[in-house]
Formats: sequence, structure tokens, C-alpha cells
Amino acid sequence: MVMMSGEPKSKQRPRFSRGHAYTPKETLEAEATVREAYLKAGGFLFEGQVKMELVFALSNRRRRDADNMAKLVMDALNKVAYHDDNQVIELTIKKVRSLKGWTFVYMEEAQEASYETPYKYWEEVKERCQSCS
Repeated sequence: MVMMSGEPKSKQRPRFSRGHAYTPKETLEAEATVREAYLKAGGFLFEGQVKMELVFALSNRRRRDADNMAKLVMDALNKVAYHDDNQVIELTIKKVRSLKGWTFVYMEEAQEASYETPYKYWEEVKERCQSCS
């Protein structure tokens, strides 16, 4: 579990210069901050599949896409929390308003679900979903 103070950042698109693509400096710095916080909190490398929960607390009204904020965190943790972010098989993302910005990252080992048929899977999803009809 990692709690980072500061306004959450979004993964920026690559920039192009002289025919080459590069990652913007702000994105590189934000990814380094996530990595450092994870390691400082005693984070370790997951070998198997991962379940991840991300909560982004936004203190300003600037619009940000949840998937771009998640992408920054997930890419930052490549080779630090997991070998590759394709190990994340379950992802929950929440955005909340707060007086101060912060990011919460929780990960645990995931058990791969094996479903005999898509119908069986859908039945399990409906049981878990209160608002499904």
C-alpha cells in the first residue's frame, strides 16, 4: 500500500522532435516519484498476477481522465512492482475530490479466475453487482 501526497498527474502523450519520439520530462519525473514512493513503502516485485486499486484525490477542478492517471502509475511500476503491467488482471480506479491532492495505490496477488463458459462468468458478475438487472 502506498499513499503519495501531491496532485495526481496524468500520463502525457509522447512528443516528437526531429523524427524521434520522447517522453515529456513532467511524465518522467512523475513516474520516478511513484517508483520512489513504492520502494520507500517497502514495495516488492510481484511474480504472479496482480489486483490493483488506485484512488486519485483531486484538489482542483482541472479535468483529468482516470485512465491516463492510472497509466502513469502502472507504467511507473513496471519492473518495480511487477515485471510488466500485463500482470495486472483486475484494476479499480476511483477519482475523488479533496482539499489536498493525493494518490493511493493498493496491490495484492490475484487469483486467476477460470470460467467454464462466458455465461457462468456473467452470472457471477451479476451476483456481485447490486445495480444490475
